[in-house]
Amino acid sequence: MALPIFIAGVAVGGLAVVALKNRVKIAEELKSGIEKAKKFAEDSLQKTKKPQKEMKKANSKRREKPKAQETQNVTDN
Repeated sequence: MALPIFIAGVAVGGLAVVALKNRVKIAEELKSGIEKAKKFAEDSLQKTKKPQKEMKKANSKRREKPKAQETQNVTDN
């Protein structure tokens, strides 16, 4: 039963050693990934703002449709 736990511990330890050796490269990759995510988020936000303004403009031009007259439901008792 202890063998799987031992193997998992060795794997995690090995990953920790590799990560420590490459910590500068890992930090650079994370920074570039964060920058890409920020740029993508800003671009997406700008793309959604433009249609939103156009929709508001179109809705303000659209005239209100007249409401249908309500009918009463009369039942015989």
